[in-house]
Amino acid sequence: IFFRVLDASLPFMLRCGYPRAFGLLALLLLSPVAHACDEALTGTNDAGYRGCQTQTRSGYTCQRWDSQTPHAHPHTPAAFPAFGLEQNYCRNPDGSA
Repeated sequence: IFFRVLDASLPFMLRCGYPRAFGLLALLLLSPVAHACDEALTGTNDAGYRGCQTQTRSGYTCQRWDSQTPHAHPHTPAAFPAFGLEQNYCRNPDGSA
């Protein structure tokens, strides 16, 4: 919410006489940082993959890790914080085949 409020006020700042450079600097500083995607396949059965793919090689959309529907699973971000279980990025946290 903090970023949305500040980003929404940027046009107001520009209209009210703030220098254009300040507005651009504010946009850069207040925008959320993008997640770095590493598409390298590493680890046993690609368990170390930390890329941003959201579909399997066969075309299925990966389920969000913080969701238990449509499939229940034990691999939650809270239980496995070092495994990169974010959004619905495809992962193989236990290295299963």
